[in-house]
Amino acid sequence: MDTYNFAKDIDLNKYSVLVCCGGDGSCHEVVNGMVNRTDKVKIPIAFIPNGSGDDLCSSLGIGHSLDTALNYIIKGECIKIDTVRVLADHDSEDTLPEGNDRLNYCRHMMINSAVAMPAKIANTAIPMKSCCGTKAYELATVWEACKGNFKSDNFDLYIDDQRVMPPNTHVQTTVMMICNGKYTGGGMIINPFAALNDGLCDVTWLSDPEINNLLGVAGMLGDAKKHGGV
Repeated sequence: MDTYNFAKDIDLNKYSVLVCCGGDGSCHEVVNGMVNRTDKVKIPIAFIPNGSGDDLCSSLGIGHSLDTALNYIIKGECIKIDTVRVLADHDSEDTLPEGNDRLNYCRHMMINSAVAMPAKIANTAIPMKSCCGTKAYELATVWEACKGNFKSDNFDLYIDDQRVMPPNTHVQTTVMMICNGKYTGGGMIINPFAALNDGLCDVTWLSDPEINNLLGVAGMLGDAKKHGGV
């Protein structure tokens, strides 16, 4: 919460840019702190990759390169990118708590939000990041597959207020991701068509039953990392 509170409370009138050095979690906390400021003041945010995944920086064309990040900062050009509001356990912002508790139920994401298998992998990867870096996501994927946790979940999916599946049927999938950027899991391209500044969200889901096993997961990871998407 330190990075969130820093961006939310610092006197931004003293600065022309706020530089965040860290991984995707730190970058998202800084952006959420900025958008939740009570004075509504905003300044440009620059990102320096220093995490286990750095998918936001990869989506911005920075990758894992310190030199590229610093060159962007020195150049001083800004681009607008989309943020996507994600509500959890609430249907409206009107019922959200105040203060830092609000962050538990309402966040703005820049890369992607996931349910089903990707969410399980992300949680399992957390304690592995300090020792395994970007490999943490691959190890977490294999671990979850060995535990037999890759089971299809049922979802009622609406896009632009239109139900995707016919009434009384559901989207059955092990992978459901709302993509604002292309990358996930430390460099895997989950949706090659997603762009950070097109004003759109890309919805990705997989329903192939062959993915619900270790070999299927390994093949999916290989496609996402080597061949430009799943």
